[in-house]
Amino acid sequence: RLGGTVHGIVRVGAIEGNLLEGITLRDVSITDSAGRPFVSAAELHAEYALADFLRKRIRLDEVRIVRPVVLLDQQPGDDWNFKRIFPGDTITSTGTTSGFGDWVTFTGATVVDGRIMVRTEWSPDALDSLTGAARDSMIAEALSAENRSRVERVDGGFQTVMDFRDLDGVFPRI
Repeated sequence: RLGGTVHGIVRVGAIEGNLLEGITLRDVSITDSAGRPFVSAAELHAEYALADFLRKRIRLDEVRIVRPVVLLDQQPGDDWNFKRIFPGDTITSTGTTSGFGDWVTFTGATVVDGRIMVRTEWSPDALDSLTGAARDSMIAEALSAENRSRVERVDGGFQTVMDFRDLDGVFPRI
């Protein structure tokens, strides 16, 4: 079902559990249509009550995500990867009826050994006004190992990269 709403590729290695109480997904990944990563996890586990789904609500309890990797990527001159993978609905609702997924709650969520990488387009305002050697010098400084920011050269320009590793957390309610 998720594969039909995603402009990309959804893979699940194994599904375990019980339709009435909970589910465990193993080796889960979502990539864009070119196969570039967005999110992956070794394991996703959640417990639920079927009645919530019947009321068009998503309430997941005892959520456990093991070794998740999330890549938020904005290539130079392009939209964020999640906007391309999950495009918004172009139809505006005129009614007040709630739809499936308008009400989402996670309780007892645990993240084990997570990683989040954020890659944003880099182009400081001053770079536009510089030319020649001054421009090249500013780029070289941004790319140097001594620079505190991590800037990388990519197709079409540059990106600032933030990489957060070894993330563990418990979130009572989201």
